[in-house]
Amino acid sequence: MNWALAALVVAITLTVFSVTYSAEFVRWDDDVNIYNNPHLRGGVNVHSLIWMFTDMNYIPRYMPLGWLSYAVNYQFGGLNPVGYHAGNMVFHALNALLVYFLLQRLLRLISSAAGREMNWRGVLAGSAIGALLWAIHPLRAEPVACASGRIYSQALFFLLISSWSYLRAQETPAGARAKWLWGSAGMFLASLLTYPIALGFVIVFVLADFYPLRRLTLSRSLFTRTTLPVWREKIPFVVAGAFVVVLTLWARVHSGQYAAPVTLDEFGVSSRVMQGFYVWAYYLWKTLLPLDLSPTYTALLSFHPWSAPFLASAGLVVGVSLLVFAKARRWPASAVLWIGYLALLVPMLGLTEHPHYTYDRYNYIVAILFSVPIAWWLAVAWAKRTRVALCGVWCVVLIALGIATFQQAARWQNTPTLLGYIIEKVGAHPIAA
Repeated sequence: MNWALAALVVAITLTVFSVTYSAEFVRWDDDVNIYNNPHLRGGVNVHSLIWMFTDMNYIPRYMPLGWLSYAVNYQFGGLNPVGYHAGNMVFHALNALLVYFLLQRLLRLISSAAGREMNWRGVLAGSAIGALLWAIHPLRAEPVACASGRIYSQALFFLLISSWSYLRAQETPAGARAKWLWGSAGMFLASLLTYPIALGFVIVFVLADFYPLRRLTLSRSLFTRTTLPVWREKIPFVVAGAFVVVLTLWARVHSGQYAAPVTLDEFGVSSRVMQGFYVWAYYLWKTLLPLDLSPTYTALLSFHPWSAPFLASAGLVVGVSLLVFAKARRWPASAVLWIGYLALLVPMLGLTEHPHYTYDRYNYIVAILFSVPIAWWLAVAWAKRTRVALCGVWCVVLIALGIATFQQAARWQNTPTLLGYIIEKVGAHPIAA
């Protein structure tokens, strides 16, 4: 049953995004990253490899493994977009599979920490539905349907392996734990070298040490001889993150394409704070209600920090935070997931940028956190008579999401289709020009 459900998760994911097989390149980073990139011509060779790992001028990012992935596509298929989109599909389908198995491990750990027996069939069903809720959500359309979105799916692929290995290490005898931890750190570095979208993920590892691993606790000192190994394990991850941060900042400076951070006179403290609340709230409600999606959004181009949407966003984030922390002892998993959600989105808040954009692709990693409580709830409910009805309801939800995602992915078929959709969404706004 386990592998049958795994195959089903992959098959449904590939079916929903099947429209991307016939997609072309679009003038939405594909030009810079792929078809107008002179450094990819010739595929993989000594000169291109040197460029990938040493260049600090082409774009304001350090992403050698991302370039390598595109170069491999060029090596075998030139500039035929089919190969690039097929590669995106493979990575995303593998990510759906990894999320499925990661949810299983998390549910087992949470049930153990909670002292609760779980029905294995319920764990499998909950994990499968949780994985699909993430994989075929309409917010996945941009990073999967756009050829340049490869760097997001590839970076997450390595990050999921890193996460699984980290959890596996904690269930391994001390003598064999090191290989899993070093493997996890290596995959974490590979993720960052693909595209640095998970720089703060080491915080998630620390949160997991609190719950469900229970290796750290707030009831006693966090820095003792007993907890020293827990912190020492994080050193390779911190070093990897620091290494990539330095190289990324260096690339930003030397590329000449990255504007200096806006001053407080240009973008005040209150505007930055309220923008942060808006972004946190935005990816929360947009995940729950994925309507009116667009390749770009204009809400943060010019705004009043004390207007209703921003006050409501602040109220939502503060309210959820107070509720979660008030119930932290009863629902420790909720506190860990909420802190992880807030932490992972910090780089996406745009606190030093104006204007800032809430792109759908920024939700690619953090959205997995929403699948955890849903999978848990379904696994717990499996022992009740209502399990068939619950599965039926979630299947209807999945069908609706799948149809919406298929339609959203189709809007990335080619540049005229994409630009026409942008004009439809932003109208006469100057960004459409």
